[in-house]
Amino acid sequence: MEISLDITAGAYPMNLSNKLTEGHNWVFQPYQSVRKSGQLYKSTAEELYLILEQVLGRIDKMVMGQQERLPLDTRYEIICKSEHGFWVVNEIGGNDARYKLYSEGMDAFISLVSTRDDDALVIVTGKRSQYIPYDVQKTLAKFNEYERLSKGWGGSDIVGGSPRQTGTGLSLNELKVLAEGVNPVIS
Repeated sequence: MEISLDITAGAYPMNLSNKLTEGHNWVFQPYQSVRKSGQLYKSTAEELYLILEQVLGRIDKMVMGQQERLPLDTRYEIICKSEHGFWVVNEIGGNDARYKLYSEGMDAFISLVSTRDDDALVIVTGKRSQYIPYDVQKTLAKFNEYERLSKGWGGSDIVGGSPRQTGTGLSLNELKVLAEGVNPVIS
């Protein structure tokens, strides 16, 4: 299930309250909590290794039938819905919020993941599938152009994000305006 969730930016259809989903959430909680805290960018190799060990230990427990369950945290704030077909959101509950947002009709997004200690934002942008007319690659290129970065924003044609080392200094409104400049109005 994790591969399906990763390659679809969380758009893989699922029952948000079943035991399998809650088990998956428990397995990956060590990584998700560091990601949502905004501290992932400054984690040392040792800290990342510890997170990996924790997740692998939880996978071992899951295989042995000893996994715990952790309900999804689907809290979110919709900042705005663009007429260009994407939503600007704050994933208050982390990745879990995106599952709920997709179930409520979101097809494409610019999402605030966290605010770092230096006030830079960690942002993810993406879409439900390749058939949604939101051009992730052009959007990422526009963000890079505006911030004058040759390699900063990056990702696939489904999902991408702000530079891992620096985050972005752009506001959510600036990101919205830039994304509207490269994506068509959806009627």
